[in-house]
Amino acid sequence: MNLILGTAGHIDHGKTSLVKALTGIDTDRLKEEKKRGITIELGFAFLDLPCGNRIGIVDVPGHEKFINNMLAGAGGIDLAMLVIAADDGIMPQTIEHFEILSLLEIKHGLIVITKTDLVDDDWIEMVEGEIREKFQGSFLEDAPIIPVSAHTGAGLEELKTALSVIVSQVKEKKLSTPCRLPIDRVFSVDGFGTVATGTLIEGRIKVGENVMLYPSLEAAKVRSLQVHGNPVEKAVAGQRVAVNLTGIKKQEVMRGDAIAHENSIENTMMVDVKLNILKSTARTVKNASRVHFYHGTKEILAKVILLDRDELAAGESAYVQFRFEEKLALKVGDHFVIRFYSPLETIGGGTVLDANPIKHRRNQPAVISAMEIRENGTRKEKVLLEIREQSKNLRDIDYIRDHIGKEPIAKELEKLVGEKAIVPMNDRLYLSKEYLAFLKNRLIKLLREFHKAYPLKEGMNREEVRGKLIPQAPVAAIDSIIGYFIDKKTVKWESEFVSLPDFKVVYKEADTELLNEVEQRYQNAGFAPPSLDDLARHYGKNKQYTGAITMLKKSGTIIPLDLKFCIHRDYYQQALDLLNDYLEKNQEIALGTYRDMLGVSRKYAVALLEEFDKKRITKKVGEGRQLQK
Repeated sequence: MNLILGTAGHIDHGKTSLVKALTGIDTDRLKEEKKRGITIELGFAFLDLPCGNRIGIVDVPGHEKFINNMLAGAGGIDLAMLVIAADDGIMPQTIEHFEILSLLEIKHGLIVITKTDLVDDDWIEMVEGEIREKFQGSFLEDAPIIPVSAHTGAGLEELKTALSVIVSQVKEKKLSTPCRLPIDRVFSVDGFGTVATGTLIEGRIKVGENVMLYPSLEAAKVRSLQVHGNPVEKAVAGQRVAVNLTGIKKQEVMRGDAIAHENSIENTMMVDVKLNILKSTARTVKNASRVHFYHGTKEILAKVILLDRDELAAGESAYVQFRFEEKLALKVGDHFVIRFYSPLETIGGGTVLDANPIKHRRNQPAVISAMEIRENGTRKEKVLLEIREQSKNLRDIDYIRDHIGKEPIAKELEKLVGEKAIVPMNDRLYLSKEYLAFLKNRLIKLLREFHKAYPLKEGMNREEVRGKLIPQAPVAAIDSIIGYFIDKKTVKWESEFVSLPDFKVVYKEADTELLNEVEQRYQNAGFAPPSLDDLARHYGKNKQYTGAITMLKKSGTIIPLDLKFCIHRDYYQQALDLLNDYLEKNQEIALGTYRDMLGVSRKYAVALLEEFDKKRITKKVGEGRQLQK
């Protein structure tokens, strides 16, 4: 099992010394850290436990000025080690770090009392009592409390044993989801280029894979990987990973970016959440307040939109929409922390309910109801909600599944279809019954208006139906929808036309006159027929001529040559007879010869010859034509 242990606790309580005593690795790597004797940046190590597991360790700074660095490290941890010095006891950053762990919903951890060599046993017992009282009712309520001394080594083996027990209780990560690695460090290596490090929180990543940087959407390729300093061909969720990227420069990558597979996350400028305000804060969050928003290794500014109230006080929770000042890529179920704009204080956090919502108006019961389902609804209710909201966008089942989590949704889809709450258009697309009813009414209205405007046309061209029913919809999706309505006999489809089931072309005297008039135009034109543009200019606003053309084509009175020209069947046959007569005596006919025989310009001769080629009467050989054998 691959897991990450994160340290937490007040400055100078011995977190880094403890990690070094456990692992032999000094996680303070910066000159300034050595000089000042404090941790500033995140540090990394690994530990082999008695149970056989190797866990990664993220050592975080304890100083209040570096809480942003602590948050960048805390986002990827699976279990926490809260460190409290025996001589100091619980201090301000002890509480703030603990509150951050709680907001991130870390469920497993233990407490380590360090510097026990500086105090006597009675003092340690008193500190233990204080700890038990302080963390009662929290995820650390029943956690082991291990007294240790990094100086003497006392308690280190007991600590390793306790960690082994906790590791066995942590739920193993699923590796089937696309990879996601929030970046906490970027640097260049001579001869290798850009290297980004972070905790792989989802999926797996392999050497040679194409990946994408979010939110910049810059493409890159994985040149090589290291886990705990060792080269590997693949890394999995729960490991600390160094990724050597090609195709991207160091200055194009920064802390807070995420490496993930292409199209596996969506950038957003807002997010719907359940926000919990800490009981200990003295701050009140008001509607439209600006806050610092921490997600993964990213920190951005956001505006708080309280959806059902004007302010949120200590210990309260509410549904909130955050509107960001820059793009962010996150997923449903992700956790976040917010800090007061100024002065910087941790005030709350929560869980993402919708990673890419629309902008909400405040005090809308339907919005709150939808968020309640997203937070507490059954999986079936969540699937139905997503399909209702995404039907108009024609989102397929992969999007629906990913938007509520990665678990399969086949059972929920089957139940909802059985209840007639949703309707399958194909094996990938399901629509809500409400949106389908809307489309049905829209289609009927569309065709009714078309039949009224063009009574001589048998129906609307299918391509036109696609464009007007749901503009810019994917062809496969809209064809499935039209096919559904054809199957249900809402509409009929004959030849290339879609019409209402009871529609028939009924000729009036004026229609017959127009039909004869259009046919006469083609007869009078002979081998040089009018183009459709010519007819449009002639008839102007009277669009009934298009119905006449359709009927003449259907009856075979005029024959289409290409998108511009049709020719009367009498002249089509004459043109074909002239061609056959010539080729019976000659092996080949040139374009110019055929043009002169017909007495027309080149464009008409080309249109006729290309039509004969399509019908396999002739074939093009060089610049001439020969009869097909």
